[in-house]
Amino acid sequence: MTLLETLHRTKPHVHEEVKTGSLLQLAPRMAVDRDAYLALSACERKRLECIAVARSSYSAVLISKSAARLHDLWLLPTDSAKEPVELALPGRSLPRHNRNAPGRHYRKTTVGTPLSIDGARVVTMERAVVDVARYHGFHPGLIAADSALRMGTTKQALRDALASLGRVHGAAVVRRVIDAASSLPRSPYESSARALILDAGIAAVPRTHVAPGIEAELLVGGKIIIEVAHRGVFQRRAQRTEYLRALGFRVLQFTPEQLLAEPESLLKALRMVLRAKAQVA
Repeated sequence: MTLLETLHRTKPHVHEEVKTGSLLQLAPRMAVDRDAYLALSACERKRLECIAVARSSYSAVLISKSAARLHDLWLLPTDSAKEPVELALPGRSLPRHNRNAPGRHYRKTTVGTPLSIDGARVVTMERAVVDVARYHGFHPGLIAADSALRMGTTKQALRDALASLGRVHGAAVVRRVIDAASSLPRSPYESSARALILDAGIAAVPRTHVAPGIEAELLVGGKIIIEVAHRGVFQRRAQRTEYLRALGFRVLQFTPEQLLAEPESLLKALRMVLRAKAQVA
């Protein structure tokens, strides 16, 4: 990762640039050009921070969401300032010092044989998915698992990653995530909508053909289509939407911003339509 500079006594100019503010210190031994860092997206900045923290340690391994970022797995946008860098040490140990350092969360878990990405030690993609599910729950776990399947891994590889941990807390959630995971969703927001619906106990089918040449992003109850896209996309799809409604489908549309800000609005709208269908039946 060429953006990062190592802080070392043999590089006094780097320390001087940190003092003047042209370099921003991201971790004890890593700094980055301030302007280049600020030009990155929030997701890119968080990824770089994970790399910097891992490279500042002699043995720590990135796990869970931090590992997912390095594997380019899907994660919903979060307040990156509140999302700690998640790490583990070989041998299921915790660091003697700095275990409670701000912005870091050390977990007592095995790490297997780490990979190296941009100079940072990181667990495998499959293990990252397992960690996200067992530490953060079904919703983020399914989003990560869907993207891992899209990138070419298999459900069996995910099951093997879970089995390699032995008996661990959260294994039931991981198994549920793996069973529900699909390579069909094309965005984290499609996966997020499906996770919300499945978590509410409602069956939802991803990416299925509902008319000649038309694929529903998410189908519920055979006649309810859930779509998550930006408003411009919905405007361009207006004719398609009217055609689907003429065929008897109910089309519920949400923007990513709506889904992030008010996830319950999707479930509320869906339940209203399901109740109306039940009354007609």
